[in-house]
Amino acid sequence: MFIMKTRPNTNQNANSNSISNSNSSGSGFSSCLQGVPIFQHLTEEELKQVQKIAKSKKFTKGAHVYQAGEETDKLFVVNSGQIKISRITEKGDEQVMRVLGPGDFMGELSLFSQLPMNDFAEATENTVVCMLEGSGLKDIMKDNPTIAFKILEELSNRLENVDKRVEEIRHQSTKWRLAQTLLSLSKGEKTFRLPISKGMLASQMGMNNATLSRNLSYFEELGLISQNGQREITIHDHDGLREIE
Repeated sequence: MFIMKTRPNTNQNANSNSISNSNSSGSGFSSCLQGVPIFQHLTEEELKQVQKIAKSKKFTKGAHVYQAGEETDKLFVVNSGQIKISRITEKGDEQVMRVLGPGDFMGELSLFSQLPMNDFAEATENTVVCMLEGSGLKDIMKDNPTIAFKILEELSNRLENVDKRVEEIRHQSTKWRLAQTLLSLSKGEKTFRLPISKGMLASQMGMNNATLSRNLSYFEELGLISQNGQREITIHDHDGLREIE
């Protein structure tokens, strides 16, 4: 599966562009935890217990929260901003796996398996991340197994999505993949804004930037869509996109 030619700077320390830490006190931090599905069922008292094992940290655009090969015992939760999760292919290209926003979490595999990280987590804009200390979180899970079940459920969904993407890349054309992605992102609306850059979008769909641009232009020539600036897309014919093969 291919992808963007931009390679992360693996020599950059994960914290070199980060801003200062802050402790877990304050309503802003509480809202960070409350926005995460795996914690939404907790009582106020239980949420306070989670806050005790958590710290928030700011990362500037381009800074890594963690890098492949690092060992960590934390669960990372996006409070604000955006995080790109990527891997390096055998050819040395960057493959974007997913893009996370507020309420999403990462690092759960290393948390439970005690294996080094196998991907890169990079802030694509100024971002605040809440970091939960692993051993403390595991203790809380003993009394609140629903948290563990929610994390496992998310892991299952991610694996299913990866399998689905692999099958689509193997058997479906780049035009079909783009058409389905635009329909999904539009949520039935005529005009919408891409949540990520076109470069990251291309990588997620298993194509390069040139192929994405060519297919977008092709859709425009057919009168299916129009592009307004770098990220705004207007769909003129939803049914036409559905018929793309």
